[in-house]
Amino acid sequence: MTDSRSQVVRRVLRAPAADRAAVIVPSWDQAPRLAAANQAAWSANWLARRAAARREVLAAAHAYTAALTGRCPPLPADGPLIVDGHQPELFHPGVWAKNFGLGRLAAHCRGTALHLIVDHDLIQHRGVMVLSGSVDAPRRDWEPFDAPAHPQPWEEAHIVDDELYGSFAERIAQRQQAWGISPLVRAAWPMTREARQRTAALVDGLTAARHAIEQDWGVNNLELPVSRLCATTCFAQFVADMIGRAAEVAEHYNSVVREYRLINRVRGLSHPVADLAMEDDWTETPFRIWQAGAAQRQRLFARRRGGQWVLRDQQTEVCAATEERLAAALADLPARGYRLRPRALTLTLFVRLWLADLFVHGLGGAKYDEMTDALGARLFGAPPPPFLTISATVWLPIIGRDADPHRLTAHINLLRQRLWRLRHNPQEFLDAVDPLVIEKQQLLREMPATHPADRRRRYLRLRDINAALSARLAPLREAWERELARLQQAQEAQRLLCHREFSWVLFPEETLRSFYESTFRL
Repeated sequence: MTDSRSQVVRRVLRAPAADRAAVIVPSWDQAPRLAAANQAAWSANWLARRAAARREVLAAAHAYTAALTGRCPPLPADGPLIVDGHQPELFHPGVWAKNFGLGRLAAHCRGTALHLIVDHDLIQHRGVMVLSGSVDAPRRDWEPFDAPAHPQPWEEAHIVDDELYGSFAERIAQRQQAWGISPLVRAAWPMTREARQRTAALVDGLTAARHAIEQDWGVNNLELPVSRLCATTCFAQFVADMIGRAAEVAEHYNSVVREYRLINRVRGLSHPVADLAMEDDWTETPFRIWQAGAAQRQRLFARRRGGQWVLRDQQTEVCAATEERLAAALADLPARGYRLRPRALTLTLFVRLWLADLFVHGLGGAKYDEMTDALGARLFGAPPPPFLTISATVWLPIIGRDADPHRLTAHINLLRQRLWRLRHNPQEFLDAVDPLVIEKQQLLREMPATHPADRRRRYLRLRDINAALSARLAPLREAWERELARLQQAQEAQRLLCHREFSWVLFPEETLRSFYESTFRL
């Protein structure tokens, strides 16, 4: 019998439509109990493995955070470890909400909060979306914080244009001043300049800016780039364990991905992720590898040859080692200039099983982990412990919070229906005793009994009557068409003004700080 815990279970989660609204699943008041229950659920075998991994990872996070910010609180001896993660971009407040929930929950539980900086993903852009124009006719625009560069993982990225980077805060402030907003970037960006004196790494500067605001608002999360997580011995051991079961891992990974596509009606074979390939006696693993400075991340393949595991990228053999020496060989890869990194499912699988007592996902990650739950159950006999989902919608404070896009859409739809009726049934809007209205009603009543030879004549007469009636209603139709055009323009303006994915750096402190404090009160 198939264990139901190993099946992919579809989740339906949507971002809130209203301003300053959050989605938290399970509910926020259940979060402390969830963290405590997860912490108590580990078997003795898992506890020993996790304890060593946590010591190593938290030491790395403490060192990175202290070097980045110059201050880092001591680690609690006990209490749950609560973890989230995201790319180091200047994300929107709905993503940032995870960090505040993470920090507040860890403080309440006397635990530790760890934010993983997903710096092995490719940089999508070096800038933020902004608004220009007016309230009645806003336009979407773009403001860069650095010059464009060739595609590369975040961890490889350095600042290209110091002048552009240094002027970002002032440029954003000037733009937001037109909307009556004093943006957070003014308070945050000086930390990027301090970080720039130590390093040109783009990740460190952006992280320092965000982390400074979090600390000022009472949140003391540890920070750790995934690239540094991957330099730990516990991660090397995890990779070695997965490679040692390469064929089994690929089989379960692919079956889980295919089930996900089926229940979510996903057609593309590369979505949400591609299957792991089998090429001759090589098995693709759920990791990527590349050499430092390379623009292209490559797939990692493994095969058993004699008494050794041999690893290669898409062209070249990378290393070979016995099963007993494989973890050590993997740990040596950075010294040889190689970057070995997990894919999305593998990263959350490692973090949820080896490190976290509670993982905090956003909407996208929660959807992905339909697969991680099933994969963990099939590979390790039980799914990872339940996670918490947090996301939010916060609009820039330009139009009132009572703005209702749904009400505007309903009004537009109603007006379209009226215009359709005006064209096809104009008699509904005229006096019932009008001679043409009476004649039309008579023709419609006689239509079923009409001889086929007369139907053409009656049809043409009905068309002429409709045209005559519509002509009388031209002023009303023109007024409604003008109103429809006005509402459609207002709808487009509202769609832009109520867009939920503007970066946190554009917002005033009072909007975000008060929202996070009220949302994550325990």
